[in-house]
Formats: sequence, C-alpha cells, structure tokens
Amino acid sequence: MKHRFLEYFPDLQVVSGRIYCSGSVLRTPARGSARKVGYMASADHAHNLEMILPAIEQLLDHNPLVEFELFGSIPVPLSLERFGSRVVTAPPVANYSKFLEEFAARHWDVGICPLVPIDFNLMKANTKWVEYTASGAAVVASRGTVYDECCADGCGILAATTDEWFAALDRLVNDENERLGMVQRAQNRLEQEYSVGRLREQVLGVMRLAKEAIGPQALELKEENEVCQTA
Repeated sequence: MKHRFLEYFPDLQVVSGRIYCSGSVLRTPARGSARKVGYMASADHAHNLEMILPAIEQLLDHNPLVEFELFGSIPVPLSLERFGSRVVTAPPVANYSKFLEEFAARHWDVGICPLVPIDFNLMKANTKWVEYTASGAAVVASRGTVYDECCADGCGILAATTDEWFAALDRLVNDENERLGMVQRAQNRLEQEYSVGRLREQVLGVMRLAKEAIGPQALELKEENEVCQTA
C-alpha cells in the first residue's frame, strides 16, 4: 500500500510497518492424524476460495476422513455439497478476543490463505497467517502475495496452481512430522517477530519518527497556542 500511495503522491512522507496483526500462541498442535482443513473468511472472499476449489475437492476425495470447515459468513460452495457432513460451517464471531478463543477451539490442522492475483489482494495483510499460526494450524497460502515472507523458511507452504495446492494440502494432511514441524517453526516466528511487544515497539517507533518530522512545526504551533491562551 505504501508503494501504491507513492505512485500517486511521490512526495508524500509515508512510513509502513512490518507488522499489521500481532498474536501469541493460543494452541500447540497435538500429535495424531490430521482431520480438519479450514478457511476463515467473510462472504466477499468467495472468489478466493473458488480459485482453489478443484484442489479442495481432490483433497477430500483422496482423504475420506478429512473434514473441510468454513469459519465466518462465507457460504458453502455448491461443488462441495456432495461431501455432506464432511463440510462444516461455523458462524462469525464479532468480538475479536472471543473470536480468537473460539477459533483456536476448532482445532484446525491446516488453514488455507488463497488470494486471487488482483490489485486489491496484493495490498492485503498477513492476518490469516498470524491467526492460523496462533491457533496451531499449518498454513498453505497463495504465492506472490503478502504471505511470501511469513511463510518463508518452512513456516508455511506457498502454492499457485491446482496441482501445487493439492500437493501441499495432501502432504500436510498425511505427513504428521512435517505438519507439526511447520507449525512449531511458524509459532517460533510468531513469538519472535509478530508479538504484541514487537507491534508496540513498531507503533512507538512510528510515533517518534512523526514527532521528529513535525518537530519545528509542532514547536511553532505550541508557541502560537500559548500566545492565544494569554491574550
């Protein structure tokens, strides 16, 4: 978004922070077979899910014990209705703290972050990676998006084609050690790079930069205000 602003306003003083959404570990994954893959989204994200539906169908066809869950207002696609009770829905939760508690309680094994490559999606934040990771789910995300950085170093799998999406999901569902190792690496990154403390440092740092940038102007305004108050 910073780069997009500068395209229109090249002289604009813009500071972008690395962290948008912070988090902490709410659940660590337990050993055992993966049973639940999910997508958390509102109804206006249906086009993103539509992009990878063939891979989801393939995954459910090849793994009859796996469920697919939708958390939020996003509706169940017609193509998934044939899987009956293996496709589950959970309603949205307005209160964010309550949402995080209930989301972690869903015990997802894998969470997906598909993004259709349009300008709007290319300015998205990596909120889903933070929330999935905090809740103990391994992440598969669209390549060439904001997820590239947070998924690096084995903290997620990036995919673009239907074959890549299916291979990534099938691998995490059937390779317990790979899935658990990935979540552990991601949660370590979450605590080191996306903690509330790191976000606090970032916000205070931006405030310091702003204070330095307007320092002389702020002093002039303060003096003018003092004059007005004594007049």
